[in-house]
Amino acid sequence: MNAQVHAVAPQPANIHADTSPPTATPKARAIEFLEQRLNYFQNNADDFLFELAGKTHDEDLNYLYLDIISRLRNKRDALKKVFFANFEKFYQDAMLPQSAMGIAFTADSAAIDKLLLCGNDDLEAMIAIKNIAEKSQRQYADKLSALHAAIPPHQHQGLAAVSPVLLCIAWKQAVDTLKLPVKAKFVVYKLFAKFVLDDLTTLYHGLLVEMGGQSSAEASGVVTTAKNHPAESSAPPTTKIVHTTDAPIENKLHGRKLPEAVHQFLFTVWSEVLVQVKTQKGTDSPAWAGAMQVIDDLAAVTQHKQTPQNSARLLEIIPRLLCNLQNGLSLISYEKQKKEQLFNQLLMLHAHAIQNRTARTA
Repeated sequence: MNAQVHAVAPQPANIHADTSPPTATPKARAIEFLEQRLNYFQNNADDFLFELAGKTHDEDLNYLYLDIISRLRNKRDALKKVFFANFEKFYQDAMLPQSAMGIAFTADSAAIDKLLLCGNDDLEAMIAIKNIAEKSQRQYADKLSALHAAIPPHQHQGLAAVSPVLLCIAWKQAVDTLKLPVKAKFVVYKLFAKFVLDDLTTLYHGLLVEMGGQSSAEASGVVTTAKNHPAESSAPPTTKIVHTTDAPIENKLHGRKLPEAVHQFLFTVWSEVLVQVKTQKGTDSPAWAGAMQVIDDLAAVTQHKQTPQNSARLLEIIPRLLCNLQNGLSLISYEKQKKEQLFNQLLMLHAHAIQNRTARTA
């Protein structure tokens, strides 16, 4: 049976502004912040991982990045659910009298070890998340101290749950449910640090304003402007340029017959991409070469039969195709949901090719 990839036509992008009212409790403020940052994580992790895949010629690394993309997509809701369940538990535990969780607010290395080693048998993963937690704890030490000094003593314990240490532990336990290999866990931990932990100043400032007052926030130097705010669009939509010719696509196809959906994708969506690349980069650029390669690769993938003998060819084509599609579609206003449908089908083909290769060599 021939492998089928169904491309989809573009639709206007929908951007929903966050209109939720400000919250008044530290727990609600923290949940609001984490919800926004995790949404930002999920909206941008694909692009970051595709960029990594595009920079490596190592087949195993390529597979690793694509596998992470696939698992994060398939388990995104479950991952968030487990993370927030962990956060809720840590918050409640931290509120208990003389809770061990309280040490996480100003935790030193030994305290972090004690917290992480509890019920943990994955030493390599523990070391990786410990390093991230320690770095983040040091990064925000002054802001945590200012927050600690500005709020009533009876609320100190509960705030331990928003420390980088406990957020890292909550994330690690959630990631454990994905059953990832250790190297993949390292990557997902770093994504969490990049898209969530790196903006904790915004959370701490919000808590300080609500619990300690604006004057305390200004005095402590915590006032800041949120970066990469999740409520904002990651990039403004580009102006569409109507294409004047489909000759490059026709010449590339050499009369090959493709599924109707793929044919439509090439002569509508990808034709627009080619115009953008030609206008911005020129026809002598690597970007143009990559955009033209998409035509050959889409044709090859849709006409490939899923057999162990063809798996090696698919494993060569699909990572390159995904990266070139990502680069091209980022230039136009292509609906994110439609792009994900296309990418998910290619990722499934890639996973099947890996299984066929494994079965052939077993």
